[in-house]
Amino acid sequence: MYVDPLPTPYPHEEEDWQQSYQSMMQGCRAVPGTNPAKLREALEKMYNGDVDFDECVGPTGNSKVISVPLQKLDKCGVCAKTTALRLCSSCASAIYCSKECQRADWREHKLFCAQTQQVNLKVFYPFIAYLFDYLRHRGPKSGEDLPKNLDPFILSKFEQLGLGTRPHKSDFYLHPVFRHKILRAPAPGARKATPSENTLHHNVVLGEKHNVGLSRIPDPAKLSIWWRGKPPLVSIKLYLHALRETFILEITVTISLLLLSEVYSTHLSRGTSEGGPKTWKHRPCFRLEYGHSPVSDFGICKGRIRGKTNRVQTWTYYEPKTNTRTTVLDPDNHYWLYFRTIKGEEIILDCCSYSYGMETCVDASGCIKCLPSMFRHHGSARTPANFRTAQDADRQLYTLVEEKRFSVMHNTKLHKALSWEVFGGRREDQHAIVREFMTELQGKPVTLEQEDCVREFRTMGAMMLSQVLLGRHWKDWERPTVHSRDDCFDEGGSKRKEYMKGSPEDETCQTSFSGMLGLFSEALGIN
Repeated sequence: MYVDPLPTPYPHEEEDWQQSYQSMMQGCRAVPGTNPAKLREALEKMYNGDVDFDECVGPTGNSKVISVPLQKLDKCGVCAKTTALRLCSSCASAIYCSKECQRADWREHKLFCAQTQQVNLKVFYPFIAYLFDYLRHRGPKSGEDLPKNLDPFILSKFEQLGLGTRPHKSDFYLHPVFRHKILRAPAPGARKATPSENTLHHNVVLGEKHNVGLSRIPDPAKLSIWWRGKPPLVSIKLYLHALRETFILEITVTISLLLLSEVYSTHLSRGTSEGGPKTWKHRPCFRLEYGHSPVSDFGICKGRIRGKTNRVQTWTYYEPKTNTRTTVLDPDNHYWLYFRTIKGEEIILDCCSYSYGMETCVDASGCIKCLPSMFRHHGSARTPANFRTAQDADRQLYTLVEEKRFSVMHNTKLHKALSWEVFGGRREDQHAIVREFMTELQGKPVTLEQEDCVREFRTMGAMMLSQVLLGRHWKDWERPTVHSRDDCFDEGGSKRKEYMKGSPEDETCQTSFSGMLGLFSEALGIN
């Protein structure tokens, strides 16, 4: 296919620019609904330097540099004094003992510090929780879901973006409940515990093969066939229960990598020097904080979940025809996120305990109103999340017993793996680093299905996270409302208005893409 040459203001990098331009034009033209004229206009604006977006990629694509804050207050960065120390309040990446030392360092430090943005976990964690739930609902796509007879070039682009092109085991992508009719099952929900009670085990008996289908709103007619004799509200509870049993390891890894690659990365962007040649330079990044204390480390905890106020529940799915039993979750093999501030405060975010009978939820609907409709899901007003500090331990429904933790922020190998602008990475050595990290985390080699799953989830999640960060939307968010349980589907009438908050049908949400995605969304006919 012929592609018109593109004039470039970067003659010393013309070959890189032309190759990148032609690849993008070919890939975008393969998307149904693309407007070629608008596409060329968008590409020319970007490559001619007429736009200046934070995430604008450099000509080689190596446009991210991971920059993480300090872990402790040890000494002044100017005079090496070890007393009366304080952090730079803007970026949390420099230590001073006095205003004099800070002023002496400002000429150099301001190049990095001036535009650093603080993101407070107290208002930001509902969005992180929503990412967990959105990716569960969306689910990964196998190679069988792609159109047949795709051009090899387009297939290669799917691979680069982390979108699966290889056929995999179908049972990896669908929970057993979604592949069969239900013959017998208890209704999901929290069960109160006494100190002497242990884990509560449930058995679900599966019937004939049946694909209930994943959808934004489960179809009541399909649910009545799937689990005969049960009201739709009860069926939806089992549907959500099974959905939230899936991809716990994969999504936890994805979210931790996204926080590192999107929050703690600087991007190469066009310089603004007048008169001279246009150049590319590093831009500042964002910083997570808790209250006014910068986060100095975050990562993944691995351990056990134990009941306290509520009993821990496990579910086994039995298929009589093949005499097979499948237990998806193991309470002795649980994963959650941790954050530690420079003052030593520990914060835990557990978004994966819903299906164990721990139904604490947060209203995340206010966080997603800034997203285009394709990223807004129903039910965000009751998003599973348990956000706690050490001071909250006595008020918790359950306990988490940490056995091992894996820092993501300070894993320098992961810094290298996430340095490429395309969210899934483009080189095998980058994939190998993520593969090694996942293998260490779960204690056994990862499968192709797991690897492709994380790559695809990273692609989708990065687009969502970049929209929030570029728009500085978190600055308008209020302290979230927490609910002890998901009451949207209680018997006696559903809370439809609550369930629809933030969804594509919510008329208060009228948002389009911003930044780089906004530049191309009109040309590609997406919203």
